[in-house]
Amino acid sequence: MLVVDPERVEFDGVEWGGVVAIAVDRAAARPIVEWTDRGPHPTFADAPEQTVTIRVMRRLDRSEIGTPRPGDLGLLRFVAASAGDSAALVRAGASAMVEKVGHRIVSGGRGVGGGVAEQTIQLVALSADGLADPLTLEAIDGGEA
Repeated sequence: MLVVDPERVEFDGVEWGGVVAIAVDRAAARPIVEWTDRGPHPTFADAPEQTVTIRVMRRLDRSEIGTPRPGDLGLLRFVAASAGDSAALVRAGASAMVEKVGHRIVSGGRGVGGGVAEQTIQLVALSADGLADPLTLEAIDGGEA
């Protein structure tokens, strides 16, 4: 899932400004793939263990002192338009742990040395019981997000 220009992003009760995109990636942590003696192609595959990784990309045009740190736990919440339709809003949420935080300076802008800083926060989404999907999505009926 890719969300461009989310309406509002919050982690552990702190609003994160300047968010330009959120990417939700899903991967098999330890896939099982099996073959038979009949040919070269797999005949069975499963993903019994999965990881949901969320990357939040922000543009920073001033100093950011209160950056989250690896190991921080909290509820990540954001509101986004569904499929480019501003009338169809979706509220997403996930309990998550900050895995890493990175920065880079890009040209153009008023910030550091005439550039703008980009921050990427990578989180691992956590399931409540190991079975439930760690990312919840809820349609918002034109009301307040």
